[in-house]
Amino acid sequence: MNINKYLKEFNEKGFCIIKNALPNEYINCVLNKLEELNVKLNRSKNKKNTFGLNIRPIINQDDIFLNLIDLNKTFPIVVKILNHYNIQLLQSHLIVVPPNKNYRAIGWHSDGGINRIKVNGLCALTSVKIGYFFSNHLQNDTGSLMVVPGSHKMVDGPVFKNSKEGKTAEVIKAGYDENPFGSEELKVKAGDAIIFHQGLFHASANNFSDFNRVAIYYCYGYRTLRPIDYTNFSKEYLKNCNSIRKQLLGHKKTHLGYHLPTDEDVPLKKWFLKEFGESWNENY
Repeated sequence: MNINKYLKEFNEKGFCIIKNALPNEYINCVLNKLEELNVKLNRSKNKKNTFGLNIRPIINQDDIFLNLIDLNKTFPIVVKILNHYNIQLLQSHLIVVPPNKNYRAIGWHSDGGINRIKVNGLCALTSVKIGYFFSNHLQNDTGSLMVVPGSHKMVDGPVFKNSKEGKTAEVIKAGYDENPFGSEELKVKAGDAIIFHQGLFHASANNFSDFNRVAIYYCYGYRTLRPIDYTNFSKEYLKNCNSIRKQLLGHKKTHLGYHLPTDEDVPLKKWFLKEFGESWNENY
């Protein structure tokens, strides 16, 4: 894998696309599993009051979703972007958006919540998200991901086209319907993945098609941050996970394992050193 190619695209645009990240067999398995779980997910207390399915966390709904956590075609890229081994999964989010002529499912926003860190007006990189697509989006208005390339480098975000005051995304509600200057609808097919910077402004496109948009998003960040959709997973759930997956799901061995981890707290360290070498300063 040529990670440098993806890093260059990520740094310039705020995102990169990994083609054919998922094999067809896995795509079909997930789609079949969603059919089986549809009733359960619709009744889930985690389901948002919106059309379609909007479920988080999704990772613990079935073992098939656990396999995405360290996928070999995407996970190494994320680790290299964050450039450290002391990381974990912050979010796992299933979004199924059916066709709708009147409503955009998700409006323009950047990630990070109200406590996002800014440096000189720019959103600091503390988390990275992967979007896996299980439906084809090769035409406009089929519910794909919309982005403003390079908006992670824009102070206060992009400017919206029809705003008389020239308001930026920073002062416009996430659900604002108009699109900002420079926005584009990404063309992806089932099995493709998109890795993007938390400061990248993005939204879902309108879905005027005749099929559902199916995507799963996994967010990774440093272990000094709190997860978005879970506090911790049960010992029963973790017992069948290998040591790296346990770390990614929030497990630690020592009291200060998130902030001053020992090697036991971060089994990912050994893999990181083998793959990337020591590229940070550990002198306190």
